[in-house]
Amino acid sequence: MVSTNALLASQNMLALLEKANHHTETILDELPSIFAIITEEGEIIRANQACCSLIGESTDSVLKKNLISALDQENQATFHYFFNKIKTEKLTREVNFRADIHPPISHKTKKIIWNISTPSKNQRTKNRFDNDAYKALYYITGEDCSSIYDSETKLLGIFECLPLGIIMLDNSGHIEEVLTHHTSVIIGKSSLKNKHISDVFSSLHPSTIESPTSNSSTASSIVHSYGEKNDFSDLISCINQPLIFFNKIEKKIKNTFNLKSEDKNHKSKWIRLHYQPIVKNNVIEKFMIIIKDDTESVTLQNEKKRINEIERHSKALYESAIRDPLTGLYTRLYMEDGFNMLLNGFDFGSINAIDLVIFDIDDFKTINDSYGHTIGDHAISIVGKQILSHSISGSIAIRYGGDEFLVMLPKENTHEPAGKHFAEKVKCGVENIKFGVNLNNNHISKIDEKQTLTSISLSGGVISCQKGENIMALIARADQYLYQAKKLGKNRINCEYDYTKNITV
Repeated sequence: MVSTNALLASQNMLALLEKANHHTETILDELPSIFAIITEEGEIIRANQACCSLIGESTDSVLKKNLISALDQENQATFHYFFNKIKTEKLTREVNFRADIHPPISHKTKKIIWNISTPSKNQRTKNRFDNDAYKALYYITGEDCSSIYDSETKLLGIFECLPLGIIMLDNSGHIEEVLTHHTSVIIGKSSLKNKHISDVFSSLHPSTIESPTSNSSTASSIVHSYGEKNDFSDLISCINQPLIFFNKIEKKIKNTFNLKSEDKNHKSKWIRLHYQPIVKNNVIEKFMIIIKDDTESVTLQNEKKRINEIERHSKALYESAIRDPLTGLYTRLYMEDGFNMLLNGFDFGSINAIDLVIFDIDDFKTINDSYGHTIGDHAISIVGKQILSHSISGSIAIRYGGDEFLVMLPKENTHEPAGKHFAEKVKCGVENIKFGVNLNNNHISKIDEKQTLTSISLSGGVISCQKGENIMALIARADQYLYQAKKLGKNRINCEYDYTKNITV
């Protein structure tokens, strides 16, 4: 006979088990995930609230309902395939797959990731389902991944709108996935999936071409010629390595290609690659490669380079036209532009004052007649060098005629005799230069006892520019002071400063 204490203990144990089971049922109903236990025929013998809501049944009416029949025909076939797989393959205890369902109370299809697993015999006994009515039971769980798939669809839609090629590269160097349709458009090849990256970028221009977007020091490492092996081994070697491994060799990995088109026009395009490592736990698992058609940019760079070259040649031609090769001074071709630039600054107040100096070599005709034009050119060259050596910043020196020179000098203030000081320095510099003349062949050579020592002298006129006065009027006025210097004995500078208002030249 059972004692009273044992009976009470047994009743308490049963009460605790019932309470625990009730708590378990409550937890299952409150789970946001789908949960159900079904038979081999797909009949539901237990379902939580999420599963009931999904198929539009109450907790009471859901029993004996067929879970698979709640799906449409296409998704029923998917469910049956994986359900039969776990029923027939004894070694398979669990399968995962996607099968969509359209809930009766919703206008939107839910994308569910299902999991089917087989409980062990002990688990069936604990759940009190181990009887003749049910030969086998299966746990069904499901996660609504609609938001994830919708986000993925939107992301893929965004990718498709990008004018870029995007591919995923696996650890063997093969294209695992093509993420944008534009990839084939850029590369000019279709069916890229599973191809090795070196095969995709093997069609190169038959000559080595330096990309204008790369500097000369790195061009040889990123641009290739036809027939060169492009196995991308450096890139592939980074996979399964720490991220720092890629960072160290990133600049060495080729990223610019000149692809030759296969169409009849044989046009080529520039392709630029950007390698983005996919990292997990600081280890590179694979690479995302972003492909950009850089042809337009390179074409613009080439055009810019061509224009710059033309501009450089034009400047060189202009410079040669406006520079006198004998003296290094500007020619009359530049006089109007150069002088007007200074005069405009003077008229508008950015330059305080300007002096104009005119030089003329004394008795230049006699030098030419006595020693020839070679010596005459040497005399002109001496004067030009002296003018350049004493010129101040901002001044413009012109070889005006055969032996005439004009220099326009901006001044800091109106009282500064800059033109006079400059002219005197040039005059003294020229007259102190002696050179030897070989009278037999008019050849300039080193001075020795058998040669005549020859020197030249300058006369000059200096004036201050007046506002509104044009170039020719200025030259005519300066020429008057030069004429007066010649008249007074040559080898002298005649300056406007030295005359009072009452004296006319």
